[in-house]
Amino acid sequence: AIVGTPEHCTHRILELIDCGVDRFILVGPGLHPEAAAPGRTLFASEVVPAVRQVLKDRPGPRVKTIQNI
Repeated sequence: AIVGTPEHCTHRILELIDCGVDRFILVGPGLHPEAAAPGRTLFASEVVPAVRQVLKDRPGPRVKTIQNI
């Protein structure tokens, strides 16, 4: 699991991509969806754009970026 600040989550996702992970499964929010709303918003508004930007700016072959969020 990846849990933490948007910066931590971004860093960890990029580490996993560097290790060759090319697919992620997002699971949530569990039994209390109303409790997960702030985290879901932060993920969509901060983590996804940050990961996309880093991948876009990297030299070399293009990798598929996060889609459908």
